[in-house]
Amino acid sequence: MLIVEKLIGGYLKGQPVLEGLSLELKTGERLLITGENGAGKTTFVRALAGELPWLEGDLTLGKTALHAMTTWKRCRAGLGFFMQGAEVFSRLTGEENIRIATDKGGKALLAEMLPWLVGRLPLLSQQAFRGKAGNYSGGERAQLALAITLASRPGLIVLDEPFAGLSGANLQAVAQTISDYNNDFGNAMILIEQNIPIASGICNRKAVLKKKQLFAE
Repeated sequence: MLIVEKLIGGYLKGQPVLEGLSLELKTGERLLITGENGAGKTTFVRALAGELPWLEGDLTLGKTALHAMTTWKRCRAGLGFFMQGAEVFSRLTGEENIRIATDKGGKALLAEMLPWLVGRLPLLSQQAFRGKAGNYSGGERAQLALAITLASRPGLIVLDEPFAGLSGANLQAVAQTISDYNNDFGNAMILIEQNIPIASGICNRKAVLKKKQLFAE
């Protein structure tokens, strides 16, 4: 389903963080990627999203070549990204954030996905959801950022440390929502995560990023 071939990427030309990295992810596979701090895990996610200033290599989703596409076109092609730091539109309410995410699918997609998300993420059924996202706590921002990622129903989701800073009910809700999404809608997943016990329960394949490449575990 997803093929990465000989990816070379970094922030400065001539100083690659990833060099010759290759990956084949098939339908139904949920890949957990681990590695030491500074190994290039977030760089890999940004490479997949098309956010690196310099990148070589091929990226294919199904029969669609993505490596020359902008980030938003990659998302339109079926990739969904949760970026480290839980990025949201701070000046908009939670619902307005999700409406933007479902723009391509229109009212039908919003009508399907909003109730599905409300039933799983506590924030979406609370009064805070109607307020500006910039006022959310860290756990609430993580829930909203995940909702934004999933609302457009991407076939393949790429998640960069969605459990960072979470504990208790927030952690359980986010983990269960990711698992439910994979079961109900998703075709494949790449999960970058430090919380190995929780992540291992969601994924069925593991790899470690070291020496600028991925190695199966």
